[in-house]
Amino acid sequence: LTDSGMIVVDILLLLIENRCFRSLIDSPLLKAASKMWTLESEMTGNEVMPTISQQHRGYYTSLPRHALENATSKSRPSSQKDSVHFIWREVIHTFSSLVRSARCQIQTYAKVDESILRNLTPVTSLVLDFVCTYENEIFSCFSSMLTEARAQSNLTNRAGKTKSSSFSSSIQSSSFAFTLNLLKESANVSLLFAELCKGDNKNEFARQCRGIYDRVLSTSLELSKIMSSFLGSIGNARELFLALSSASAIMLNQPMAMFDAHPLLAEGIPNARHEAIRNAHFAHSCCILATAEDFTNSHIATTKAAETSGGKDKSLEQSFQIQVNNKFIAEVEQIAGHCLFNALDVLSNTHPASDSFISFSNEEALRLDISAVITPGTTVAIRAQNGVQQYLGRYLIQPQGGGDLRYARAIGCDRSTRTISVKYADTNTVEKHVPWSWIVGMEDTSKRQCIFSYLPTPKSMVEADTRGPPSLGHLILALKWCRHVGLTSLDNSNNCPMHIVKCVAESAAILLCTEVLVHEEMQDFASRDDTVRRVNMQ
Repeated sequence: LTDSGMIVVDILLLLIENRCFRSLIDSPLLKAASKMWTLESEMTGNEVMPTISQQHRGYYTSLPRHALENATSKSRPSSQKDSVHFIWREVIHTFSSLVRSARCQIQTYAKVDESILRNLTPVTSLVLDFVCTYENEIFSCFSSMLTEARAQSNLTNRAGKTKSSSFSSSIQSSSFAFTLNLLKESANVSLLFAELCKGDNKNEFARQCRGIYDRVLSTSLELSKIMSSFLGSIGNARELFLALSSASAIMLNQPMAMFDAHPLLAEGIPNARHEAIRNAHFAHSCCILATAEDFTNSHIATTKAAETSGGKDKSLEQSFQIQVNNKFIAEVEQIAGHCLFNALDVLSNTHPASDSFISFSNEEALRLDISAVITPGTTVAIRAQNGVQQYLGRYLIQPQGGGDLRYARAIGCDRSTRTISVKYADTNTVEKHVPWSWIVGMEDTSKRQCIFSYLPTPKSMVEADTRGPPSLGHLILALKWCRHVGLTSLDNSNNCPMHIVKCVAESAAILLCTEVLVHEEMQDFASRDDTVRRVNMQ
């Protein structure tokens, strides 16, 4: 119904008038269940008991306590999906849809019907009320990923070492883990964040709930790191396995011949095989099989190469292929793609550079003391002839009345003549004595900030997972995953849908370009030539 309100405004107004959304906020069922999930996610270290690790968020089990306490990582999953958690996820999705529908209808009736606008105006406050009421419960789904990883590690340590597990235990696992339902909840929550950080909602969100707003930004940044590491490991493993498969029938004796067969084999087949196994194990360690259905799907291969790896005589390489080519991880991958896109959407819309350019009219430029706000190095927009400019947000729509809009870098400013000297970006020519009245926009240099550190993609996925804050390397990992899915989409119908991949690729590419340019403006990597070279090469 809320989705249909995006097309039929009467449905949306009817839902608002009858306090349908308020009843969801005040639901005793959701308050009781979500508080229980929050308490579980807050348990850390030795507090994580085996019973907690088996009662995953979004699931329940009917097994007796002694059976849970004796469970290990080798035990067959026996949890069942919690219907209350499904309701909780649907409620979050409903509020996301409410924000989106109201935004579309406000744009439609902006200059048509003021009474409808008055009725739709309180929608953002209503959604923010939901977010404030369930703040800890909403954010706890992300901390649950860390709790689940610690619980899985405890179970693995109790399981003992078998011949097959001893090799896997020698490869480091991820610092996060999730079940299918936990990832679905993260996708719903991140979608709500993305809707609240668009258009006018973003400003109202930041004004009314500054603490939660900042928490959303930091959480989205960390979520982008987690999802890009997970998806990047899947893409790396599959690409390496494909390269090894194509080279298996060829005798490659020279390093150059290996590189000609595939660039990933340049360091030798044994090294490529080891990297493929490490990436596959990392991706596998991120996923938790909670139900019998999950267990069954994890053994259903989605590629021919993975299908042939199920026999008794399978090699170590083949046994790891199915870990990244099965029905379960294909479903997880699709949801992770949604999570990554939502997180990147939040970061794109709230990036300091997204509203760092200020436009103004000729009259405003004449009233401004340009010399007080423009310093050498500031980017300005100049139009040499009089006219009326139109802006939508940060984008120039149509300069009217003649005159070309040009961007330049300010060199100096002369208050006595009310002119500035500039160096144009398109021709590198210098022009002096440009009147202040010609300036139609300028950069707010205080917003020249980066949110990703300037580091390349590390060779080890574990390092990408644990190495400090999110970096440009994580955006590159996301783009590598997009490239791999795009290249194999025709050969594998179980791949992530291309519309998700294209959205992730577009958002990641824009963010990457923005971050590189801002880092260049700030010149914060001038002394790290090797880092710059590696980033450019990737």
